[in-house]
Amino acid sequence: MVGNRALSEKLLEAEFIKILYGEELPFDRIFITEVILRPHGPEIFLKFNVSRLPIDIPKKWGRINRVSINMSFLGIRSLSLAKLSYPRESSLLGSVPDDGGVIRISIRGEIELDFECEFVSVKGVGGYWYSDESY
Repeated sequence: MVGNRALSEKLLEAEFIKILYGEELPFDRIFITEVILRPHGPEIFLKFNVSRLPIDIPKKWGRINRVSINMSFLGIRSLSLAKLSYPRESSLLGSVPDDGGVIRISIRGEIELDFECEFVSVKGVGGYWYSDESY
């Protein structure tokens, strides 16, 4: 199964992001703000902003123009980084084999990163106001 709907089914701790966006994850246009490679796990941690705001913004967020998402990819099996530049506008696409094997992640744009992992977990979602219109 290819696409972010397939990835949505494999996300752990993703209830809140699914409430905000449903099964159509907003990963078609992301702005990566942080990439951390951790040997324990091994793990890739991504922090990024998405260009699409939720339809129903939580009241506790107040006035926002950005949604930041933190994700952890665990059990990294392979990794390829082909491009890394600024401002880091990209898209994230996940694919899950029908046999339920490893999850394949492909990030394309200002960053080109491909990897396979065993688990994907949403670690945080938050809205905020940022006055600079560039991501």
